[in-house]
Amino acid sequence: MRPTTRNRLFVLVGIAAILALYGKLRQPTGPREVPSPDGTYVLRSWINNLQSGGGTFHCVEFEIENRSGSIVHHEQTHAPGSTRWRIGWDDRNRVWLNNVQTGMEYWELGPDAIWRRSAYDKQSGLTPPKSVAL
Repeated sequence: MRPTTRNRLFVLVGIAAILALYGKLRQPTGPREVPSPDGTYVLRSWINNLQSGGGTFHCVEFEIENRSGSIVHHEQTHAPGSTRWRIGWDDRNRVWLNNVQTGMEYWELGPDAIWRRSAYDKQSGLTPPKSVAL
């Protein structure tokens, strides 16, 4: 029996569906940990899987921990975890988050010891680290 074009198409669609499912399943479910370049902090990021009233279900969430193990910053972003995203440090201990839907943003420690979020502006002169390129 000779395969028809319709059968071939059915097989290709099935293979594509299996590959897509495999890609979703192999994404890390637990927190990712990345030390800062100077070792002062650890960045821990994950996808929020807890439904809360804040409307941030299944979005990127992260925290920054200092050397003594204290959490010095916690952030619940609005970057969807279902789209491509990357998070990491630059060489000045700024945290960068890049998401295909929400764009590039970064957090920087201020002189008052508070981490503040800023939207990335190409005119700012800052260069995002290559580790957050999509």
